Amino acid sequence: MTVYLKDDKIFILKNPLIISLRLGVIRMADKKDKRDYGPDEPVIVSKQCKVMNLYPDTYHYCACGRTDDEPFCDGSHSETSLKPKRFKISEPTAVTICLCRHSKTLPYCDGTHTRI
Repeated sequence: MTVYLKDDKIFILKNPLIISLRLGVIRMADKKDKRDYGPDEPVIVSKQCKVMNLYPDTYHYCACGRTDDEPFCDGSHSETSLKPKRFKISEPTAVTICLCRHSKTLPYCDGTHTRI
């Protein structure tokens, strides 16, 4: 833990990886940056799941974690060997989507995020 005082405000940074004080900006990250992962390693976007209400359609789940349209594929996997996971929803339903990319039931969460 790092404690930092700036402009009479106290900042407590829990496990910061990046601290930038240029131009009075504090930037921190508690997780690895997308660029820190190997090309064939899925990015852990979050160590929790995301509950979504989805309508009948065919979806493409981002298996690489590099997308800007989380959790759906936007083609960012093109420089990896990872491919999107296609899944179909046949009726409106709430689904629990994996964001750690390590579930054995992708795109659905199986609780693996609690063990990584």
